[in-house]
Amino acid sequence: MRTKFLPLLLTLIANVSLAQTQLSITNVTITEQSGSRQGSNVSASLRGAEGKRPITLYADQEYQLSGSFKVATHNVRRQSAKQGAVYLTMKMRLKVNGKSNKRVVQKTFYAEQDRTASFEESFLVKRGIDVRKITVRFEGRID
Repeated sequence: MRTKFLPLLLTLIANVSLAQTQLSITNVTITEQSGSRQGSNVSASLRGAEGKRPITLYADQEYQLSGSFKVATHNVRRQSAKQGAVYLTMKMRLKVNGKSNKRVVQKTFYAEQDRTASFEESFLVKRGIDVRKITVRFEGRID
């Protein structure tokens, strides 16, 4: 019994530790009235099948855009529609000249649905009577 249990346990631990969720962020664009700026594509591995990790999406002297992404699944015995649901929760933080704003967005993907989404968030940055509207757009994909 013990000789069969130990290899089975080691195989299970190896499979769980190697299971990773890939998160790909593409087409990062920060748009303001004065123009738009393009960010680079980012890819990250989330530890385990579910997990969260902070990622810097764009950074320069004026703007810093970072996000914390969490992938989770939903298991409910009562509703079959939610049985295969995967949730992508994103906490986005935009710093403009030291001022910080944040947003929380959640996307839900059901069953065999393609796990790609477009994100678009608007931020208002106030400094005295000067108000700036900054729009952030990007596409995310879970593999």
